Amino acid sequence: MLAEVRDPYQRVSQALTRTVIHIILLGGAATMVVPFVWMLSTSLKTKLGVFHIPPTLIPPDPQWHNYVN
Repeated sequence: MLAEVRDPYQRVSQALTRTVIHIILLGGAATMVVPFVWMLSTSLKTKLGVFHIPPTLIPPDPQWHNYVN
């Protein structure tokens, strides 16, 4: 059996193409996940904490009772 010899340019091109595809997919995944993380974070904040500037991802005092009420 003969091994297929690939052109080095073709190998670099395929690696670059795969890298670009992975970056695009990671960007898409982040676009889908970030709103859910923000929603969970906001659900643990007080009413005033929701509108606090600058916004925080992790509230300093999570309000777990928001899920009970």
